Amino acid sequence: MPSFIDSRHSMRRIALAVGSVLASTLLILATTAACNGSNKEELPVCRANALAAVRQLPAPAFRCTDSDQYCSTDTGMRWDEQECKSATKAYEHTLNSLLSAGWWMVPASSLEACRVRGKVGALTQEEADSLNLGRGPQVQGTDRVRMLVIASTCEGSNQDNIFLVVRAGNSAALTALYYDFNPGGSEAPYSLDVASEKGDMFALFTSQGHDMQSIYSSTTVYKVDRATGYAAQYPLFLTAQGLSAVIGQSEPISSELNFRDTEMVRSGRFVKQFLRYTDNLCKPDDDQCRPVTTTQFTWNGQHFVESRHQKKRKEYLARLARQRHCINQKFDPKKGTAPCIAELGTDLDCAWYNDLSLLNLKAGNLKEARSYAEGALDFCRSSYTGFQAAQFNYRRTHQAR
Repeated sequence: MPSFIDSRHSMRRIALAVGSVLASTLLILATTAACNGSNKEELPVCRANALAAVRQLPAPAFRCTDSDQYCSTDTGMRWDEQECKSATKAYEHTLNSLLSAGWWMVPASSLEACRVRGKVGALTQEEADSLNLGRGPQVQGTDRVRMLVIASTCEGSNQDNIFLVVRAGNSAALTALYYDFNPGGSEAPYSLDVASEKGDMFALFTSQGHDMQSIYSSTTVYKVDRATGYAAQYPLFLTAQGLSAVIGQSEPISSELNFRDTEMVRSGRFVKQFLRYTDNLCKPDDDQCRPVTTTQFTWNGQHFVESRHQKKRKEYLARLARQRHCINQKFDPKKGTAPCIAELGTDLDCAWYNDLSLLNLKAGNLKEARSYAEGALDFCRSSYTGFQAAQFNYRRTHQAR
């Protein structure tokens, strides 16, 4: 496979690994300004009942290869392997022996105050500020649905494992949100919103990152099964590319917009509208370039629908048809690729990787088919059906060995 495939496949990891100095500096300045202007705000308090409920949560027993955790969301489909599922189930049993009714009754913010302070009393300003440093709050959520941020199993690793734990009757159900997440130097990069809509319960997991130019975030939506407590990704967003369980935001790191009006959940319910920001990656000397493009999403009772959806969908399908026609006409089974990369780097990436994986599989090129399938797993995360196709293709490349 051409080398540019591998380089594009690793873009997310590179983006998470750089730029921490500048973003951390901006965070410190923002925190200082907030402290100077909000002295009247009450500091978090660790109370006796919260201190009694605090639990030291161990790391799950995932296998390590040197300092790397084997179970990883970013590596093939390891997160779907039986080894990782079994280790997660064992960790669920561990949590059920630790998380008491008192732990669920105490607000997550109070548990965090006691974790930081270690004794009853109000936090100092320094202690309160520390809640938003490093991996940030390690317990977030409601009295029924909570997110746990657990440090990696492997010694020397700075990665995190993020879980959704749901109280179901007298037990807790555990769903892995992300195995082996690389925060890349970002401060408090994880957040959780919980929403109820027409009897259904949703958990929105957001991770944040940055590079030297952009700040970005990704929100993945999960629907909680009220009977079992387990959660699965849910396609809440309707875009030109189709249904999606994932939506991203990005803007210049020097922007003063600060993702205004991007809130999707308010007071436990979905908002009527929100904005998605997309960084236009303007050159520093380009005064004519708009820093960001904003797209409005409106709640219709089932989905958040992208503005001008029908028009955008028609245009997308036309471009997709042109790309697929080119790939089918110019696919070279000996090289395993097709010279149809004019659209590469756009919203057609997902289909491009999936289509070439399937064509290589049919041609008997298992190595190339697997590589393209791995690329599709990365680039199809924001496409519900595309990601399902990527998983199907990836499994077929392993079954065909």
